Amino acid sequence: MKNAEENKMNSKKTLSLILICLAALSLILVSCDKTTITLSGNSDTQVLQSQINTLQNQLTQSQQNVSSLQSQLQQAQNMITNLQNQLSKTQTITSATLSLVASAPVTLTNRPLYAPGIDSLPIVLKQGERIEGEFTGGIFRAYIQDPNGNTIKDFPATTPSQGVFNITAQSSGTYHIVFQNSDNNIRTAYNLTYTIWHY
Repeated sequence: MKNAEENKMNSKKTLSLILICLAALSLILVSCDKTTITLSGNSDTQVLQSQINTLQNQLTQSQQNVSSLQSQLQQAQNMITNLQNQLSKTQTITSATLSLVASAPVTLTNRPLYAPGIDSLPIVLKQGERIEGEFTGGIFRAYIQDPNGNTIKDFPATTPSQGVFNITAQSSGTYHIVFQNSDNNIRTAYNLTYTIWHY
């Protein structure tokens, strides 16, 4: 009888111990579940943040590409404008050239050129008109100046001097055909023939 009661008590203790273990195990499992959920949530957040960063980088790159394309487009538009202006100017000059009429040729023969000195012949031209001609002679330099005094055609001194020129006026004004004798000991002369093509 005493043994039976002891066994019964031992069974109750064992059952209580089992229940306590089960309860502890349940708490451990719940804690693990919470940890797993937290870790999973952290992982999802990292993935989303990585995607956001990638999209932001792509957006920045796209904006830079757009800015570069806009700059290239502006440069292209400027080039087109410049080409259109040049074409318009060329067409104007070409149109005027087609309607030019040649004047009677002018001839100067054995015109003296003293040393040192120059002989400058003024030629009045409108924009688009032109002058063409040739010269021969002794030793001298010849050159042609535009209305601003810039040399637009130059013929260094040679023996004998000679040259051919064809100048179209880029602006209206007085052009000069200049013959220059820089040798103090030589008196020379030149021959010149030219034609003016005018409106």
